Amino acid sequence: RDAFVGVGVGGDRDDRGDRGGRRAGMVPGDATAAAIAVATRDDDDDDDETTRGVVCEKLMVNDAKRRRRAFRVAAHRAGKTSWGSAYGIASRLSLAWSSRGQLEIDEESCAALFAALCQGLGLTCRIIASLEPVPIRASAGRLESLGVLANARVKPIVSTHAVTRKSSDDDGCVRHWCEVLCARHGVEGDVQGNTRWVSVAPRIRGSTDDVNIILGNRKRGSTADASSSMPYVMAFHSNLGARDVTRKYALAFSQALHHRTPDWKWWERITSYVERINRDAMAHDYPPEVRACIEAANATELFEMDTRSAKERVPGTMSEIKNHPLWVVDRFLSRSQIIHPRHPVKGFIAGEAVFPRSCVKELKSAERWKSECRRRVTDESLDAPIRKVHSRALQARVKALTRTREAWFAAKSEGSKERLESEEWRITMSAAEDCPADPSAVVGDIALYGEWQTEPWTPPAAVGGIVPKNDRGNVDLYGNALPPPGTVHVTLARISKTARAMNIDYAPALVGFEYKAGGKTLPVFNGVVICEEFKEELLKQHELAEEARAVALEAKLYKDACLKWRLLLGAMWTRAALREEFQPTLAEPAVDHTAARIAAAKAMNDGVIDISTSSVVVEPLAKTLGAQAVVE
Repeated sequence: RDAFVGVGVGGDRDDRGDRGGRRAGMVPGDATAAAIAVATRDDDDDDDETTRGVVCEKLMVNDAKRRRRAFRVAAHRAGKTSWGSAYGIASRLSLAWSSRGQLEIDEESCAALFAALCQGLGLTCRIIASLEPVPIRASAGRLESLGVLANARVKPIVSTHAVTRKSSDDDGCVRHWCEVLCARHGVEGDVQGNTRWVSVAPRIRGSTDDVNIILGNRKRGSTADASSSMPYVMAFHSNLGARDVTRKYALAFSQALHHRTPDWKWWERITSYVERINRDAMAHDYPPEVRACIEAANATELFEMDTRSAKERVPGTMSEIKNHPLWVVDRFLSRSQIIHPRHPVKGFIAGEAVFPRSCVKELKSAERWKSECRRRVTDESLDAPIRKVHSRALQARVKALTRTREAWFAAKSEGSKERLESEEWRITMSAAEDCPADPSAVVGDIALYGEWQTEPWTPPAAVGGIVPKNDRGNVDLYGNALPPPGTVHVTLARISKTARAMNIDYAPALVGFEYKAGGKTLPVFNGVVICEEFKEELLKQHELAEEARAVALEAKLYKDACLKWRLLLGAMWTRAALREEFQPTLAEPAVDHTAARIAAAKAMNDGVIDISTSSVVVEPLAKTLGAQAVVE
């Protein structure tokens, strides 16, 4: 009725194609995709109403016949295959359809079966899941409603004639639903420009393209609850790809971010990975027409999410605006950030102006602008930095001055807490000659500049095989910096040794700094920077050098093993020679040493043997149990 038509991989709308496929034993694909397509008409058409009514009535009758025939064919084919195969899923769907009124399916299985039906009929469908973190403290009923605990209670039979618009969950929240790729017939021939993803909750009647039903009781709940804010909403495709659509369904995306983990960069890495899988699969599995429709629908969806995020209200408290993705105040900026320009002002919180986060700009030193962004600070802006901050060494000095100053004030206050906390007394005492310097008066030693104070800069290129270096003899690649033009960064172990052996010019690559206690900073180097013309030859020589190193290391290990074996065998020979030379050669009868040890130990425990008087018994005991046992 809303003039929506499903978009799939099928294209044959002839009923004879369906019958031919059935006779040949093929799966009803293109024909069934056309069979479920809803007949539409343009309400703005000025043709005769009677003619259009007759045509629409015939189209509706034919479409109904095609739908019933396609479902019967799919169920018949599914009944002849195994339960776990692709048609087994359709068989489960057929069983669920035939058992309606006696069997209740959970929300997740219902969404999966609906997606399987759409895929079997040739439509492009994806499953949407709201992934909600499990609360730390929750009752058994709450965990059952979230699906964490299985509910052992027998569910009542649900009548199929009952029309309900309430979610199947106990809390009235839908957590699994589907989206079907549909096209709205507008301008003839312009299908791609009107494609979009239409939401469907299979367990709720009248839920097609109605976001309010998906939200359910979340609109009446508090955004302080993870279930109400919907922090993770993912769209799963049939090609193992997925997409983050949290901004499409969350009531307030800024509140949804608060319920994500503090370090949610891992979520960005996962979503980018699954989106790349989806794009690669689309390029290989879908025809160009369907791929163009999906890309158009994704672009429309992205525009809708951006528009919805931009319409969020301005927070009214400092706790709400902290880490807000859209709005910001000066209080929560870091020392390397600034608001520029300072307009438009969207409101005030506790007297502080609220600005869009798009106005926040990053500040960097002149060296950082050169190395990371290929920009240089203009000459007129060098003497007018936006801000000066303390380096780590200077921060350690400021902390030391603060401790010294506080100790001096504590000594002068003579144990008076009121005097120590009085600001007037501190100002008066600061005029003393022996008062330590005020740490707040120490000016920063790092000047920061904004992008509007810079201009494009091109670093010197490598000429004649010589790598351009800085004053310290290396190349600064800290952060996202790029190597100079005509050079490459090679990050292989022991590559500098190979470059030195080849007698080519290179420079160590400075990639970061390691900060020690007390403000000490140590540079971190990784690889070398060489000219591009030496890269291939350097890699070949390095591979040969590594192979020779592996052979030499194996030979060294073999030599060390031989030396250790020689030491062991020599020690054994020496021990045998000493025993042969100094051990008395008394003829001793062959005895069982184990039995002798047991008998000697038993005799010692029973006190039968007198060690002090029997020298004849002590000798066998010493040989059998050892000298330490005899002493004990």
